[in-house]
Amino acid sequence: MATLYRADGTSEGLDAPEGGITLAELQRLVGGDIEVIRLGRPHPKEVLIVNENGRRLRLPLNETATRLYRGTPARHQGVIVGDAVHARIYDPGTKRERVV
Repeated sequence: MATLYRADGTSEGLDAPEGGITLAELQRLVGGDIEVIRLGRPHPKEVLIVNENGRRLRLPLNETATRLYRGTPARHQGVIVGDAVHARIYDPGTKRERVV
């Protein structure tokens, strides 16, 4: 299960179809080319998927995704802009990691 956190403060759970969420779907959700950001400790298998050109496009600040990115205690000073997908890297069939 993944969650879409919109810059307007709303969110939506995303059910991954068999085989995971496609690149095209991720691009649609974030509004352009994607960038995958690993959240790191204490959540090494969690990622944020964001618009790679969000800052250049001057997308609005995403406060929820920024809090996830920074962590508690804060590990980063950066911010996340635009809509972001929060997901866990997981593949139940092969036990290899992949984005769902």
